[in-house]
Amino acid sequence: EYTSLPVIPYWAPEGTVMANDATVQATVRKGSVKLTGIYETNKGRFIIRIQVHSETPPNYRDSYQWDKSYATITYVAGRINHDIVHNAETAAVAWTNENVECMIQGDLSVEDLETMVDSIYEE
Repeated sequence: EYTSLPVIPYWAPEGTVMANDATVQATVRKGSVKLTGIYETNKGRFIIRIQVHSETPPNYRDSYQWDKSYATITYVAGRINHDIVHNAETAAVAWTNENVECMIQGDLSVEDLETMVDSIYEE
């Protein structure tokens, strides 16, 4: 077990289903596990990616490319900074928490991203 930290959103936009051609994929590497799920709504697709490292790296971020012409919004939930950004005409939120990197990206509004993030930390 690499983590017991909260990382899974309990809320998704109405009508969200697993994409027909997708399953949750697990990629195991030395010292980490990456889980990726692809989901669909009536507005399009989005992905949830969680990478859990066996140890907290000193400085890390997965290889996310952001459109620098948009401002980064820092959204705080669960005492964690979440970076809301734009990439390839979609919105995304990315954050790290101890040994875990997370990202949600796709055809979602900023409000959807914030609600999903909030749902991770609700008790």
